Amino acid sequence: MKKIIALLLVAIMSLSFVACDSGSKNEYSVGDMVSTDCAQLTLQSCEFAETYNSIGMGDGKIFVILTFSIKNIGKTKLGYIKTIDGNKDSLMYSAIPCVDYNDGYLFSYDDMLGNLDLCSTDSVLSDLEPLSDAVTVEVAIAVPTEVEEQENNPLVIKMAVPTTKGTKVFSYKIR
Repeated sequence: MKKIIALLLVAIMSLSFVACDSGSKNEYSVGDMVSTDCAQLTLQSCEFAETYNSIGMGDGKIFVILTFSIKNIGKTKLGYIKTIDGNKDSLMYSAIPCVDYNDGYLFSYDDMLGNLDLCSTDSVLSDLEPLSDAVTVEVAIAVPTEVEEQENNPLVIKMAVPTTKGTKVFSYKIR
């Protein structure tokens, strides 16, 4: 009787581990596709560079260049919205990423130059229509050179992917 109960407990514990693991992943890898109810996003690459679009940072900074694709799988367009501060923003480009270095040093896309020199796409900036082809976006984020040099410290790219109710953040583990 004790053996049967022990086997049942083992079986129940095994099933509970499988059930806990079947939920969404906490971290993804470059190349993994993530989805919400209205968008699919794939982080295609993460590279370091001293310049981007002929812009050099100097002063102990370099660029993390991220390339990702985003596709509208929802029933309405991912278009421009008015933000709380009155500016226009795009749900499509709310996926602009954040670099999380060493568990908490955050760096994000910063339009330092007052133009889009640090962000480019394979198409004209516009709304993404439902079921249209994916758009590839490349973003350069300025970070201290330490982010590249200290390879033992964790590096995660956080992507805020549009949903019908806002955004959902997905984490891509680089190292």
